[in-house]
Amino acid sequence: MDVYCLIGYPVKHSVSRYMHNAAFQHLGIDASYVHFSIKPENLKKGIEALKLLDIKGFNVTLPHKESVLRFLDELAEEAKLIGAVNTVVKKDERLIGYNTDAKGFIIPLKEKTSVKGKVALVMGAGGSAKAVSYILLKEKIGKIFIANRTLERAKKLSSSLKKLGKETEVKVLALDEIKTIIKEVDILINTTPVGMFPGVESCIIDESLLRKLNKDAIVYDLVYNPLETKLLKLSKKFNLETISGIEMLVHQAALAFEIWTSKKAPVDVMKKAAVNALNLFSKNK
Repeated sequence: MDVYCLIGYPVKHSVSRYMHNAAFQHLGIDASYVHFSIKPENLKKGIEALKLLDIKGFNVTLPHKESVLRFLDELAEEAKLIGAVNTVVKKDERLIGYNTDAKGFIIPLKEKTSVKGKVALVMGAGGSAKAVSYILLKEKIGKIFIANRTLERAKKLSSSLKKLGKETEVKVLALDEIKTIIKEVDILINTTPVGMFPGVESCIIDESLLRKLNKDAIVYDLVYNPLETKLLKLSKKFNLETISGIEMLVHQAALAFEIWTSKKAPVDVMKKAAVNALNLFSKNK
């Protein structure tokens, strides 16, 4: 039996194992998917252990998406450009890093709208923000505002993006400056963990600012636990179009599954397994 896994810290409330194991079972693949909680200071030892255990592939979640790069032997082109990895495959004793977050993010968004020429507000400046911003540039977004608690990190992301998409305007904002541009925003994206279980009463942006978004704006929260975050609830209150993080979660997982197995992922099966697991978590809180 081949073994795949997720590494991160913490990983207790992840639903990745439910999705992938459901997919393996559905396609009759002799494989299993497990979770490993690895603290940042133990990442190098953790990667070495995965090699010894002959793990065939693994997913990478917070806080390791950027720091894992230095322990890999090769990077796919997108992962190299983004500077973050969420999927790794072991091939001939070499670890090859991929980024499926970018494509996993854009698939459900493009089902709602064309991003070409639009204005996006990206909340956060970590690994997920890199993937999101990269694919928005690729899809010819008109302008990207990056708002982050730590301005230096946002500036670093902005600098790297400007090298990738010189036609797109990229601006950095302090959180208290969002009010000055909110009416311009077509797509608001939360790439931070704010609002994630157990902090379900937290919201990345003030309700008064959501009220000022234009009526056709889309609010996309990458947080998937809970399925409907406070950000999404407040957005629906103002009749705004919303996308839950479960959509990106399932699509990025499906892309990872296909990299590992070279088989078409059963997306509907994976989504059903993820939603069922999250509903079960909710009942047991």
